[in-house]
Amino acid sequence: MLEVQALTDRQVGSLLKQLVKECDSMQWAVAWARPSDVAETALRYRSKFTHLVIGTHFYQTSPDLLEKFQDLKAARMMLPTGGTFHPKVYL
Repeated sequence: MLEVQALTDRQVGSLLKQLVKECDSMQWAVAWARPSDVAETALRYRSKFTHLVIGTHFYQTSPDLLEKFQDLKAARMMLPTGGTFHPKVYL
């Protein structure tokens, strides 16, 4: 049986950081990105990314963070055109 548990923002952040450290590879698609403990952990383990897509709709994504990922071949940025790009996927 699948167990479902509600988590606080802090619990989600802690869990993501733990999973980033333990995983073999990562594939993320996020609507926006900003500096955070989770982002810093992801940057430290950037070589694990096989796909990273960051949205820029509504100009909520930090340009400084985009610059930190710009040399990562697995990274793509979604420009604010068409419908709103708003995923939250962490594999």
